[in-house]
Amino acid sequence: SDIKEMCRVFDIDFTFHTDVTGRLLDDMQLGKYDLLFCSKPSEEYHFTAEPVMKQRLVLITSKGHPLAKKMKRSINLAETAGYSYVCFDKNSGIRSIFDEMLKKADITVKVAYETEEDQVIAGLVANGFGIAVVPYMDILEKMSVEIFEIESPEYERSFYMVNDNSTSTPTLSANSTA
Repeated sequence: SDIKEMCRVFDIDFTFHTDVTGRLLDDMQLGKYDLLFCSKPSEEYHFTAEPVMKQRLVLITSKGHPLAKKMKRSINLAETAGYSYVCFDKNSGIRSIFDEMLKKADITVKVAYETEEDQVIAGLVANGFGIAVVPYMDILEKMSVEIFEIESPEYERSFYMVNDNSTSTPTLSANSTA
């Protein structure tokens, strides 16, 4: 592939890590990473963040949940007041977006479970442990969940390319002779 060839020509080593945004950002501050793709960092980090992709969020319920009986496949989060949620861990970048959505909808919810992985959340929801707001993933279509578009409140979920400008990152250049 082109990336493999570029790595060979420029003698670049790539390593890939997954974790929640908070820990990734903390590790970048410690110099462990040169570049991250994650949720937008807070101002306290003083990192440069460029949006690279928007992500659609959906509400999911188990097939047997009372909300699953709705004919309309979109929902206002205010309709979910009183139901228990399975949520992302507080260190996850998506959690702050979810909390802001609840604030805009003027509701508080019972958090039944918290975890870091979106597929674990979907599995818990499929088994009746609560409802959840998650990024849309193709795997949801194969799970025993009902999927609702979120019509209100408005939200924006973007992925960012993040780097620390206070450290020097090597610049790539190639010399070619024709």
